[in-house]
Amino acid sequence: KEDSLNTLGTSIAFVQFVPSSLFSSLPAGTQVAATSTVAFAQIDQNQFSQELQLIATFGKLDLTAGFFYYNEHVKDFRDSAFNTVYVSNGTNDPTAVAVNPFPLSPSGQRFDATANSFATYAQGTYHLTEELSLTAGLRFTHDEKFFNRTQFASAPDDAAAPPFRESRVDPAFTIAYQATPDLNLYLRYAQAYRAGGVGIRDKLSLNTYESEVNRAIEGGIKAQLFDRRVRFNLATFYSQIKGTQIAVGNSAQDPSSTATLNVADTVKIYGVETELNIRVTDGLTLAASYSYLNVNAPDTVDTPLGPVFYIPSNVPKHQVGVSADYDFPLSGDTRLFLHGDYNYISGYTNNPGDVRIYVRDASQNIVGSILNVVPPTLSVSMANARAGIRGIPVGGTAVDIEGFVNNLTDSGRLPFGFSVGSSDPFISPPGGAGYGATPRTFGVLARVSF
Repeated sequence: KEDSLNTLGTSIAFVQFVPSSLFSSLPAGTQVAATSTVAFAQIDQNQFSQELQLIATFGKLDLTAGFFYYNEHVKDFRDSAFNTVYVSNGTNDPTAVAVNPFPLSPSGQRFDATANSFATYAQGTYHLTEELSLTAGLRFTHDEKFFNRTQFASAPDDAAAPPFRESRVDPAFTIAYQATPDLNLYLRYAQAYRAGGVGIRDKLSLNTYESEVNRAIEGGIKAQLFDRRVRFNLATFYSQIKGTQIAVGNSAQDPSSTATLNVADTVKIYGVETELNIRVTDGLTLAASYSYLNVNAPDTVDTPLGPVFYIPSNVPKHQVGVSADYDFPLSGDTRLFLHGDYNYISGYTNNPGDVRIYVRDASQNIVGSILNVVPPTLSVSMANARAGIRGIPVGGTAVDIEGFVNNLTDSGRLPFGFSVGSSDPFISPPGGAGYGATPRTFGVLARVSF
């Protein structure tokens, strides 16, 4: 059960609201809404799940089979508002005012929803030789979801969405070769899906969206080298995602109304992931990781308000991580430890669909909206460090003392943001509102073990 009220107003950072060319065409007093938000949720959820599994070995065949059942009942009430605006004062320098242009009271929706799912599956691994094995599996799944809206615009309602029902079979195949005791090669194909449902944040209609299906092939190596002091993993993969689910704004009057849609075209993703771990000495360990992602997706997606530019969310092209750990004995069970890490995520967006500028006249009436086509590009660059002593004997107890610094360089990058910009895709930098990283934080921890 959940009762919550969240406001993001104090953590918001306006990057660039709109290009000055927009304000030059607006009369003084015209108001434009921005994305400082208030959200209220009241959720009562009950669920039951049960799984039965059989694991057996028949000679060279390892078999796993099972049955899974899931039932969920939810009573869900959610509301939200955009509560900051900018006012045109006849110049290219608008004034921010703290008002709530989109009240909470008229927009609340309450749902009574039920989900049922059951699946049967079986997977077998056959060892052709001690080094070579083949694995095959099948899963049958049946999903049902029912949504009934019992409150709309803060008034009683009784509207049922079209139910979501789907039955499907998803396969998986793997071939693995243990070339040496410390080197494994594998190739895998698998198919999986995310069930559809109803977009409960849609205030215009009860739209039922379909499932999302991912077909992926992956190959790689897992190796331990130099007397297992070095561990190296490499994987490369290619995925085809059909029916990608995205949420887009669908109201020219209310920016908190969104519809969940399926992308008609297939989204294709391929990439490489690597991990390296080196135990330099018994006390010193170095680690590094790198991943590369490339996405081939349609440029536009059709929505209830027309086509919008589409950029897949949360798929940075490059991610890098490095770390070092040093553990050194001082006396008895007392040990000194040092840790440092750095992580970098290249530019990405977490707002793939339609975000709009909402324009009001001096009487607070919405007079229109402008489609935004330039989502913000975000990135992360963060370093952290820890140091301390573990196992300090104090009487009959052991005490650990640790000092830490998070965001060592006090990076002000934006790991999350929303775009509020222009209909001109060539405006640079794009408009937007972002939520900044936690500033440099440091402290001391103490732990006592009895």
